[in-house]
Amino acid sequence: GGSSVDAAIAINLCDGIHNAQSMGIGGGSLMIVYDVNGTKKILMAFDSRETAPSAATWDMLLSDDTPAGLLIGTPGDLAGAYEAWRIFGRIPWAKLFQPAIDLCKNGYRVSETLADRINSSLGDKMHPSLHSIFRNPDGSLPQAGDTLYRPELGKTLEAVADKGPDSFYKGELAGTIVSEIQQIGGLITKQDLQDYQVRISLPMEHALPGKRRLIFPRLPSGGAVMTFILNVILASNVTKESLRSADGYHVLAEIYKFAFAERLKLGDENFTNTTQAISDLLSTEYAKIISKKLDHKQTHDAEFYGAYDAITEDHGTAQYSVVAPNGGATSMTSTINRSFGCKRRGRKTGIIYNDEMADFGVPGDDSLVTEDLPNVIAPGKRPLSSMSPSIVLNERGDVELVLGTAGGTKITTVNAFVAAEYLLFGKTLPEAMDVPRVHHQLFPNKLMYES
Repeated sequence: GGSSVDAAIAINLCDGIHNAQSMGIGGGSLMIVYDVNGTKKILMAFDSRETAPSAATWDMLLSDDTPAGLLIGTPGDLAGAYEAWRIFGRIPWAKLFQPAIDLCKNGYRVSETLADRINSSLGDKMHPSLHSIFRNPDGSLPQAGDTLYRPELGKTLEAVADKGPDSFYKGELAGTIVSEIQQIGGLITKQDLQDYQVRISLPMEHALPGKRRLIFPRLPSGGAVMTFILNVILASNVTKESLRSADGYHVLAEIYKFAFAERLKLGDENFTNTTQAISDLLSTEYAKIISKKLDHKQTHDAEFYGAYDAITEDHGTAQYSVVAPNGGATSMTSTINRSFGCKRRGRKTGIIYNDEMADFGVPGDDSLVTEDLPNVIAPGKRPLSSMSPSIVLNERGDVELVLGTAGGTKITTVNAFVAAEYLLFGKTLPEAMDVPRVHHQLFPNKLMYES
């Protein structure tokens, strides 16, 4: 049989068709793997986040009429999938692609979600490059249950299945990809594709009550911010009873505000010294300091939480949580950023390209973003992300929870809230997911809630 990595890759490829609004091979991903092979157990993290092109500049997105191609970061999704498969895969690489190839060629049923996004995010303003894949033969917009096809993408997937990711990053496909991106104003070159590197590392760990271990990727993931929220919840003596009250939700929103203020200190650790910031986020002592600042009666201006106006909104994603029969697990979050990425499709490759450059802090008339802040654009840099694929191990080292979600900046608060309900307050997993949630990210100063 296959591994949890095999399953995650195959699901990811198929989901790039069924949920093309959120992710695909034109984007990037973060992955945590807990591989079990007999008595051997290995934890590993894969960062295949998109990367700024070599010609990128910190102020490149200042113009009001930015070309769609300028928003595209060098895709990493396929490179990350291959590296994870190379180490942990047990099923032939090409076989993982066949279900997605079949969907492209034979057609797939449009879900309510995809139909809604096509109508709301694209609609009558849909770029011509998307017409052949997101319109019915009579020119109408698809509804749930209609059948669509992705023949060009199917051929691209066949090439990668047959020749591996080198065909995408170094081979004939690479030239076509670069041509497609540059034709819509993008900066990516053949050298950018050829130089792309997956960052493979030991994941970060944090001790939780009950001798559990929370496992999550290094930056640019949102795992450390999620951990900070859990630490402050513990330090502030919030209980499951108090959390159900208006006062409890107020305290939770205040914790979230502090978390998003801390997030502003973070960026690609290959470019920014984030040692102290990460140390603070993982410190239970620092959480106690923050818990004493929580005002149970009122809210405050951003400065109270230690923030400046530079929050960058990230957007849609897709999450896969896989547990194998042998106890191995993979948590993978994949994205092209905003709905349908840059809203352009390569006519030859069929790839819908990301708009991940918008995840960097972008200066504007009302923003305090400057060149020396942690999450500004630089060549080869990766933008900060809320994606937080995580695994929780119990005291025996067995998988207790595979955690992750979609939803842009809401990922961090949702992951933390569900983890708190399940791990700290004893809810079952369905109960933890069904509890109404709130979200506050400091900018804008708006409380969101589930009704």
